[in-house]
Amino acid sequence: MELEVLDCLSFKLTWPTPLKFLERYSKLAQCDEKLVYLSRYMLELSLIEVQMNKWSPSLLACSALYVSKKIL
Repeated sequence: MELEVLDCLSFKLTWPTPLKFLERYSKLAQCDEKLVYLSRYMLELSLIEVQMNKWSPSLLACSALYVSKKIL
């Protein structure tokens, strides 16, 4: 039965992380490498703070990219 459930789900058991959203958003915004690295660093900092868990992964990625653009 477990195999049938996994087969039905195409073995996709994970959800999108902020990093996946950041990769997509940075391609859409045509960001340079320096901006992407700074945004990734900000996303890593958000992992430390427990209160950041209430925000959606897409919003975290978007805000990290936005703040990085303002800094650079």
